[in-house]
Amino acid sequence: MPMTLGEDGRHQGAVLTGVVARVESAVRMHPKAIAVSSPDGSLSYEQLWSHALALAGRLEDAGVRRGDPVALCLPRSIELIVGALGVLAAGGCYVALDPQYPDSRLEFMLGDSGAEVVVAMADVAARIGARRAIEPMQSAGSQVAA
Repeated sequence: MPMTLGEDGRHQGAVLTGVVARVESAVRMHPKAIAVSSPDGSLSYEQLWSHALALAGRLEDAGVRRGDPVALCLPRSIELIVGALGVLAAGGCYVALDPQYPDSRLEFMLGDSGAEVVVAMADVAARIGARRAIEPMQSAGSQVAA
């Protein structure tokens, strides 16, 4: 079930805690304020929340359940923040992988972590042989085939 906001602006489905609940609170209090920025651009809290919930829905559709490890293989970027928040909103726990590591190291870490789903850009997902990969900021319903 994709995650959505209810009429009151709150997340429907799971009980939100920790950083996810704090971001949700910031969305309600300051939706247009800048939440994250980089040399490549910025996102408001409202935009960050929207992207993170869309990713969380795609992760749930891919079979991610509460407590499941999800590999997060992204450079330091806005997409990394969206990815981490999306994984947490889906109830998973992320395993941070640096895409600059050698492919053999990433493949080992991916296998060792037990993560069945990878949040990564398509080129990185293909490079490390990810079978189930999802881009952090993409249209709903589309997945990366690696």
